[in-house]
Amino acid sequence: MWDGGAVEAPPSLLLVVDTSTSMAAESGDGTNRCGYDRTRANDVKCALRTIFDTGVPIGLGLARFHVTACESTERATGCTTASHSGGRAHGEYASCVAPCATGGVCDDSCWPDLATDAAGAPPSPAHLFDAADVVVPIALENEDAIARWTDTTCAFPDDPELDVSSWTPLAGSLGTALRYYDGRLAARDATLPSPIRDDPYRACRRYAVVLLSDGGETCGGDPAARARDLLATSVDGIAYVVRTYVVAVGLAADTRQRSALDAIAGAGDTLAALPAATEDDVIRALYDIFAREVSQSCR
Repeated sequence: MWDGGAVEAPPSLLLVVDTSTSMAAESGDGTNRCGYDRTRANDVKCALRTIFDTGVPIGLGLARFHVTACESTERATGCTTASHSGGRAHGEYASCVAPCATGGVCDDSCWPDLATDAAGAPPSPAHLFDAADVVVPIALENEDAIARWTDTTCAFPDDPELDVSSWTPLAGSLGTALRYYDGRLAARDATLPSPIRDDPYRACRRYAVVLLSDGGETCGGDPAARARDLLATSVDGIAYVVRTYVVAVGLAADTRQRSALDAIAGAGDTLAALPAATEDDVIRALYDIFAREVSQSCR
């Protein structure tokens, strides 16, 4: 809306959803408001669908924890998770290690910056998962594109799903968010341009990452450090603030995992993780975040 030469620039938020196996844990009896079995993952999906049904006047994108191209035979004909640009099946990492280690190509599970560890050795299985996949780039009015990942059904390639099948690469996922915002992902995938670089209102728009997770780091990284890095995201030599919000899904306040998530939020300039035991809690947490990341009047 224009007002005296000003335009309202809604915030741009990247939702990073934990798809590790622990998200399959039950969150209660019966089904949630969407009719899904009560699990942590399904509560997150239901919360997103509920919010999208009412409309969200902000820019949103979706990422999930990385899954490799390598797949076991029994899963190849089942629910194949797809990225925005094609199919990438979830499966066993074991068959992926050898081709990556010998310089072969295992789809994009061999990230250029993860091809070897610090000692120059081939990557461990955990390293192959130490990233996120941006499956829906940030845009306004793209709720339908995100919602199709949250209906608990999968009919590849037209109806992908946030399937639960991975490690918990918190640091790697935040690192992917940083590479997405600063434009390094675009160098590998032209369909993922930086949400900042060509934004005419980048000088005043607010940017953030929203991590929805139930766990602690399992790939050996430092997610709090990555959250701090996001606060000084460099695009064309200019530093932009990208805050990191955390929604702690299904965790009691006194758990080690909850403390780790609190540390990520603190490092990301959002104080502490927002607790969410049910889909209603996730909904409240997301609306809380949306209220904090308000539209800015830009000229």
